[in-house]
Amino acid sequence: MAKWQPESETVVGKNEHLGRRLFDEPMLAGATKQKPFTGLLLRHFEETRDLEFSLDRLGRTSVELAVVRYLMPRVDAAANKFRPPKAFDGWFVIKAEFLKKPKQGPPFPVTPSPDMRAGLDENRYHAHATLPATADTYTNALQLKYLFEQHGKPQPAVRSTSPDGIVSSWWGYPWRWFRSKISGTKPPATNQAR
Repeated sequence: MAKWQPESETVVGKNEHLGRRLFDEPMLAGATKQKPFTGLLLRHFEETRDLEFSLDRLGRTSVELAVVRYLMPRVDAAANKFRPPKAFDGWFVIKAEFLKKPKQGPPFPVTPSPDMRAGLDENRYHAHATLPATADTYTNALQLKYLFEQHGKPQPAVRSTSPDGIVSSWWGYPWRWFRSKISGTKPPATNQAR
């Protein structure tokens, strides 16, 4: 199946999967041997620049791997623009309908906003949710964090393909193990760059 091309679409469908980029955030300054935090922080949802909350359109009815592969070099380039550079940890994904018509709280209308600049700044899968102007930054962030926690799921960063053609991610190892049992060989090591 061909990669989804959303340029001609002017509306984000209710079943589209939208992802908020998660970058590595420092926890406690100066503390050593901290356990990694894998949850969602309020600062992942704070938007202080304007009333547009940036998202990536990851698929029509589910997360599409071709879209993730297109976005990976772009999010890695965005991670390197931070000072100091941050690591990209993947997306937290939610269906558009939960943002457009939440059961509680204000709606967050979602609009396609493709960025057609040249090079790695181009992102034809970009969208934004409009934040209500009546609420402050922290109230909006708290509502978005709640919606993503209740209705969302993590999408790990898929960086490369292993020599046997299997995408290196958290779900690739069981498939390699299964193939090794059939063929009678040891499973190859994972190929995850970090």
